[in-house]
Amino acid sequence: MKINDIYHATFTEAGSVFSVHRTSVARWCKNQGAPINPDGKTVNIPAIIDWRLDQKEVTQDAACESEESKQALTNFRQERARVMQITRERLEGKLIPISKVAEAWGWRARIVKTGLINFANTLAPVLIGKSRDEARQILKDECNQLLADYLMAGAHTPQADEIKGILADIQQRFPNRIYLKNKEVKKNGNKS
Repeated sequence: MKINDIYHATFTEAGSVFSVHRTSVARWCKNQGAPINPDGKTVNIPAIIDWRLDQKEVTQDAACESEESKQALTNFRQERARVMQITRERLEGKLIPISKVAEAWGWRARIVKTGLINFANTLAPVLIGKSRDEARQILKDECNQLLADYLMAGAHTPQADEIKGILADIQQRFPNRIYLKNKEVKKNGNKS
């Protein structure tokens, strides 16, 4: 079931999130102190998730007699808390479905593959008769275009500032190289 607004969800929508009937959600709000919106007809799902995570389950605590069963219950609660946290993040739009990630990376891989395969066909005729500097500039422009195509805009693509941070991180991870504008030089002076 698609939920239009997780902060003003109906009892039916909230019930689908927790895999319970809508009357259970209403009972939580009326009898057990679960948070309900002032209109009395809708609930804030993240607030209910927090309430469920904080809620004491006295009946289950009383049923635990051995250390082993207490540990099993603790493990169960921790796992349930992780599931609730994932559910909350999914509802808030913080998690990306794996299918969307695979689709986006698939497109980017196709762009790079096509660009690299076409280098030989498109660049060979253009480079004939060019000086070394002209050829270097043409190759650099083609590589930059391929990178620009790879870094195409998307809903979950890093913005320019984030990309600069990623590049700075790469430079920190590989301190044995000096990065100058568009050239990478090893510390021993050899260009690569």
